[in-house]
Amino acid sequence: VEPVPLDLGLRPLVVRRLIRAMFTQKLVSGDRLVVNKLATQLGASSTPVREALLELNTLGLVELIPNRGAVCLAFGAEQLREMYLVRRVLEVEATRRAAQAVESDGPLREKLAEIRTQMKEILEDNTAAAGWLEEAVATDVALHDLIASHCGSPRLRHEIDRYKELMVCVRETVDERSIQRIAVEEHVAIVDHLLGGRADQAADAMRCHLEHTAELVANLLFPAEAEVPGQ
Repeated sequence: VEPVPLDLGLRPLVVRRLIRAMFTQKLVSGDRLVVNKLATQLGASSTPVREALLELNTLGLVELIPNRGAVCLAFGAEQLREMYLVRRVLEVEATRRAAQAVESDGPLREKLAEIRTQMKEILEDNTAAAGWLEEAVATDVALHDLIASHCGSPRLRHEIDRYKELMVCVRETVDERSIQRIAVEEHVAIVDHLLGGRADQAADAMRCHLEHTAELVANLLFPAEAEVPGQ
């Protein structure tokens, strides 16, 4: 497991390192995750490692067994799709609720319009340009965060935030410009519906976006097992 830089918050970085190790099969089902050993590999103290294992347990990636510690669970295309399913349920509802706030919230409309402008500029740029991917990802994160923060439910936002580190790891591991370009195009459609006050259409656009992303990512990360459901 790659060490983490000590000048940043450690818990989310430890989470990302462990998830990425699962993506790349450095950690596989049945592996014991010993806190002290991981702390040494990561160059961190045991506290953020324990916190990270608790978070991975809530995501269903790690099982905490009394008197045995943590054990890595199976993770592949099926599990990734299930996580995107949960995220989709949460974010579709958040999008529907946020759409209802757009008409009466001037700053929210302005921010959405600003993000839309940034996304259109990204689509006009060459995907091979330096910094293109980073800028595209930044607008991706900004839109999802904006929707979650304006859904009107602290509990719903909290549940969405639980999947944030997982999504960061997906983006870091896939690092695929073609997928990110598709995501930007789908995000523009979501923003257009939000600005138009079309709550149901915005929610449906978010559902389609996350369904599509789940399949693209599953096929890239786990090509040997990523078959289209139902076939």
